[in-house]
Amino acid sequence: WSPEGPGPFPLVVALHGRLGTGAQMLKLSGLTALAEQERFIVVYPDGVDRSWADGRNTSPASKQGVDDVAFLRALIDEFVTKRSADASRVYVMGMSNGGFMALTLGCQAADQVTAVGSVTGFMGVEFAKSCSPSHAVPVAIIAGDSDPIVPFGGGEVKGGRGMITGANDTFALWRLYGGTGAPVFW
Repeated sequence: WSPEGPGPFPLVVALHGRLGTGAQMLKLSGLTALAEQERFIVVYPDGVDRSWADGRNTSPASKQGVDDVAFLRALIDEFVTKRSADASRVYVMGMSNGGFMALTLGCQAADQVTAVGSVTGFMGVEFAKSCSPSHAVPVAIIAGDSDPIVPFGGGEVKGGRGMITGANDTFALWRLYGGTGAPVFW
């Protein structure tokens, strides 16, 4: 969705979870109504085979060699250069596999991303070792300690979907990358 009138407008890229679609993310997130009210652009891309190559090397997109960082960089460029998006206000958020991908984009495209948000997505253990954003990127992580698929404390994602850092370790890594703040638990 995109507001009418002169821009530039903030851009939100909303990434679906594994086995999801952009259309499902549109319904799940409720972002379109908020975008209409607050006047920002929101886009809901589809990952290859309903997955994102998020750095864990376990998804169908990863196994096919898809470069989702390049895809999302090009998508952001398209909206900035041709669709009135504000390059200084680009936000990427995602759920589960999309949350992992949002953090991956924060690592590898910090020059284009203003901030990232991840719901039930952390970082692959091996990928986390190579993450080095060009500058600090604000990060919001939302997760539950009873998630039956993505372990809050880290470890193996259910279904053989890779070893991951947990919530606290992911937050600590982003602090090392230059972020500020402290985790909030309730």
